[in-house]
Amino acid sequence: MNKVDKAWILMKDIEKPIYNNLINKARNINIDKSIKKIPYAIEKNKLEKKIMANHQLIHHVKREIEGIRSYLSDHYVFLLTDAEGIALYVTYNEKMASTLSNLRVMPGASFNLIHAGLNAISVAKEVRSTVVVSGSEHDLDLFKSCICICTPIYMDGDPIGYMNLSVEVGKDISFAIPLLHYIVSAVEELLMKDNPHHEERRVLKLLKLHGLTKREMEIALQWLKNYSVPRISSSLGITEGTVRNMLKKIYLKTNVRNKGEFIRRFM
Repeated sequence: MNKVDKAWILMKDIEKPIYNNLINKARNINIDKSIKKIPYAIEKNKLEKKIMANHQLIHHVKREIEGIRSYLSDHYVFLLTDAEGIALYVTYNEKMASTLSNLRVMPGASFNLIHAGLNAISVAKEVRSTVVVSGSEHDLDLFKSCICICTPIYMDGDPIGYMNLSVEVGKDISFAIPLLHYIVSAVEELLMKDNPHHEERRVLKLLKLHGLTKREMEIALQWLKNYSVPRISSSLGITEGTVRNMLKKIYLKTNVRNKGEFIRRFM
């Protein structure tokens, strides 16, 4: 997956060109930073379509959060958005209920940069990694009492959503980042199991990076499934000699010496 090696990024750690671009974008947004609630939410019918399109993602996130909720004692907010930064699911402890309702932190609310300025979700969208945005680093005043941690949820190398955990400024967040990573990793794994073709697409992307032709990728996929040379020959309508010659080319392009190395590299 296209994640950086570091576990998380603070605002001060963002690469300077990306950081400057973010700041410039935020400055050009005509937004009332003192507004008392989330500035923008999509229409109900659009939200319903988004929820239907992301029902598996929402289901798995709910299940994972329910599994750890009893271990959380402080004020907290979990927020799931789609790839555009539109909230799909929000959950929190009872202490936060009235506050969040007044702020309009609910499904449909937009945390995109153009609607909500700099916040953990809009920043994570830009850097495509786990970010921590704290207090005054937020553009909107209504977020400045929070430390927010957000990490992308990936499928096939691209973010399909963002998982945010917010706690009060001053609270210890040492637990929050590994907890968030645990939830997101579990959700990504469950989503992969939901999609039987995901693994094949993942392998095809890796093979393509090594410059394999379309025919070589077809043979490579069947070889990874432990099909024999005669079976591959029959299924693709080519001779066994052609299959063996192409396997040699595949090994050369992927820098492996035998089938064992090939399977270990791509499976």
